[in-house]
Amino acid sequence: MMMKIEPLWNHLESDGKHSSGILMRRISGDSQADIYVAVRGLDKKRCLIIKVDYTIIYQSNSSEELKDIAIELIPDENNMDKNLLVIQLSNRLLQDIFTIFCEDLISSIKEVTSNDLIVKVILNRINKWELLFGRVGRRGLTNEEQRGLYGELFFLRRSLIINNDYFSCVFSWVGPDKALRDFQKEGWGVEVKTTHGNNHQKLHISSERQLDTSNLNILFLYHLSLEVQQKHGETLNNLIDSIIELFSDDISSLCLFKTRLMLGGYFEEHRDLYNETGYQIRQESIYNVKDEFPRLEEKDIPKGVGDVKYTIILSDASNYIIEAETLFKAIK
Repeated sequence: MMMKIEPLWNHLESDGKHSSGILMRRISGDSQADIYVAVRGLDKKRCLIIKVDYTIIYQSNSSEELKDIAIELIPDENNMDKNLLVIQLSNRLLQDIFTIFCEDLISSIKEVTSNDLIVKVILNRINKWELLFGRVGRRGLTNEEQRGLYGELFFLRRSLIINNDYFSCVFSWVGPDKALRDFQKEGWGVEVKTTHGNNHQKLHISSERQLDTSNLNILFLYHLSLEVQQKHGETLNNLIDSIIELFSDDISSLCLFKTRLMLGGYFEEHRDLYNETGYQIRQESIYNVKDEFPRLEEKDIPKGVGDVKYTIILSDASNYIIEAETLFKAIK
């Protein structure tokens, strides 16, 4: 479960006795790693700190995208056998993003006990977030990205409405992590596709593994045919707000959802960009990807061939259409 750390920072910032140096507070909970929230210096910059063995080596790799976050390894003044891996925010305007970023880091290392592995996992996770921090000051999602995110969130909302385990539903949404499929968990997968305009009967598949069922028990293709209009229909913001309302009493699911949104490129700072474009569902179609469903699998690709992309003609897959009830029963 994800931990809400904003109140811990607020408490440290309100400490009138703090003058300089680092004021730390250990995060309790089920994490195996030694993790602290902290404020640093007279201006009380927010930090996330992980205690690691002094033998751990970290070389800073400065990045334009991460210019507002400093990462450094410093000695622990209270324990010569330890170092402090300090992740510090320098731009207060990014405070909300930094909070979710840190909650995601905490979640990613909570089961890790090896110091070497902790640093490796953190750096890998930081790489995932790196481009997103640089993207905050830009112009938001493209039209295609907005439609894709709308489709994934529409499916997620349908799952949440019929499933009481909200956290599990959000956890299965792995599209923002650049996974092979948009939703995947415990042997099942769902790939979501959206189309609009006059191109409703053709789906673009991005790799030979996207519809490969070799390592799955069951795979579904969920297709939404969209009508896109200005100032008419449900906006991306409307859809997101409706999902957030479902999490009114579930902080863990809400934190995870907001993290996934940001990994998917959606930031509150860009919200005004998504107020005008509305979506209406022209048609919802669900396919059970099995047997002779028209697709390529990894085993079909000759050695030496890579970066395979192809198109599916939906009229040739009509025999594999199923009811929504069948899909949601299978993944519940």
